[in-house]
Amino acid sequence: PIASFATDDFRRVIDTNVLGPFLLMRGALPLLAGRDGATIVNVASLAPTVAQPSLGVYAASKAALLALTDALREEAREDGIRVASVLPGSTRTSLFAAEGDDSWMLDPDDVADAILRVATAPPRALQSRVEVRPVRRRRREHPPRR
Repeated sequence: PIASFATDDFRRVIDTNVLGPFLLMRGALPLLAGRDGATIVNVASLAPTVAQPSLGVYAASKAALLALTDALREEAREDGIRVASVLPGSTRTSLFAAEGDDSWMLDPDDVADAILRVATAPPRALQSRVEVRPVRRRRREHPPRR
C-alpha cells in the first residue's frame, strides 16, 4: 500500500522501471538512427489502466514509462526509429505469483511473442501500443434458459 511504501523502495521501483529504460533508450538512439527497422520496445503494463490496491507505485512507474515511450516515439520518428510499448496483463512471473491455479495467466513467452511481432513488423509500420491480455477460461454458472 502507498501509505506504508518506503521511500527507498519507491526509488528502487522508479530506478528500475523508469530510469533504467530512459538510460538504455538515450544510449541506443545514436546507434539506431538511420537504420531500417530500428525499433525500441519497452515493456510497460496494463497496471496503469486499472487501479488496484497495493499496486499504486508499480502502476505509477509503468505510467511514467508509457509517457516517456510515447514522447520518444514522436522525437525519434524523423531518424527512422520506431518506439513502441507492449502492455502485458497478468503474467506468470515471480512478481505476480497467483495463489492456486495460475493456468489462466499469460506465459512470459506470450509477452515475448508480442515483442517480437512489434520488432519484426515492416519498417514503415509501427504498432505503437500493444496490449496483451490473458484469456481466462472459467466455468460459469448460467441461469436456466426460458
